[in-house]
Amino acid sequence: MQALANQANAKKILTPSRRLPSEMLIAIFTWCRAFNGPRDSLLDPHAVPWTLTHICRKWREVAITTPEIWSSIRLNF
Repeated sequence: MQALANQANAKKILTPSRRLPSEMLIAIFTWCRAFNGPRDSLLDPHAVPWTLTHICRKWREVAITTPEIWSSIRLNF
């Protein structure tokens, strides 16, 4: 049983998203935030920044340390 768990963990480590450099993830995260624009409230638990923090540990660390995806100014006229 432990061997199966070890094999599953090894597969997770090799996934393509885990091999992306942090700089590439930052660019992708920033684009996602810009694409969703002002209609995406940071108070919404399904907003892009919150969603990115729930993918995996690496994505969470990168997302939390990327201020561009957490800061926005919203003006409604």
